[in-house]
Amino acid sequence: IAEDSLAGLWIGTANNAGLKRMDRKTGKFSHYLSGLTITTIHRDKLGDIWVTSESGLFRYDRKSDDFNTNTTENAGFSINEIASLINDDENNLWIAAETGIYKLNKDRTQLSRFGRDNGVDDADNFFQFGASFKSENGKIYFGKEYGYFVFTPAELKTIPGSTQLHFTNFWLKN
Repeated sequence: IAEDSLAGLWIGTANNAGLKRMDRKTGKFSHYLSGLTITTIHRDKLGDIWVTSESGLFRYDRKSDDFNTNTTENAGFSINEIASLINDDENNLWIAAETGIYKLNKDRTQLSRFGRDNGVDDADNFFQFGASFKSENGKIYFGKEYGYFVFTPAELKTIPGSTQLHFTNFWLKN
């Protein structure tokens, strides 16, 4: 359950019943994302509503009164089997999924994956639905079936830019 800036109450459901938004002024419900089991509802520092499910990451578009998948907005940002989501002190989104932990930067233009090289398995991460927490000192916790991951986002080092590919040989019709 999460509250938006317009006194709306967002309620996630299980068993593929989707997402409900209750207008607390009128008591009326609106229905979204039918056929999905909602794992997390999160309001970021800018007031955007983010929803996760086993089918991916969705952001509410107030103008169209609908949800966009993050893959629609940013080609190549496809994450499935999402269990939980939380933002850090800089408003980056941190996502716990079956394939690792992901960081979506505050501009929502760059996705970084933290996997085996960072101590997170590349597959079969059984994170618990909605099991995320940010402590007062900025540490982020993601709960798993048997334990948890904890890290301080401000202390993680990433290398900006992209990897360059260099060819040393190239053959055609060989």
